[in-house]
Amino acid sequence: YNCDPAFEAPNAFTPNADGLNDIFKLKAENIRNFKMYVYNRWGTLIFESDQLDEGWDGKFNGEVQDAGTYVWMAIYDTGLVDNEGERVQVSGTVMLLR
Repeated sequence: YNCDPAFEAPNAFTPNADGLNDIFKLKAENIRNFKMYVYNRWGTLIFESDQLDEGWDGKFNGEVQDAGTYVWMAIYDTGLVDNEGERVQVSGTVMLLR
């Protein structure tokens, strides 16, 4: 049984309502206290969530965002209980394709 944290991030998504790859979601296991942020090219925070199963749909304030590169950041704790593990911050970019 592996309790090590596992983390994956897609590098592109296509929010075109075809049911395939419409939501940018991070995948992780064995983490706690998850938070995710997505920023546009001007550094404006356009999405945030503390739910691992919730992802960004390519909109900001209900408006469809332009195709391009967006920066994401995730912060989480490793370990399955409060007194073990460490705080981790990871970041990357995702391409929104239209």
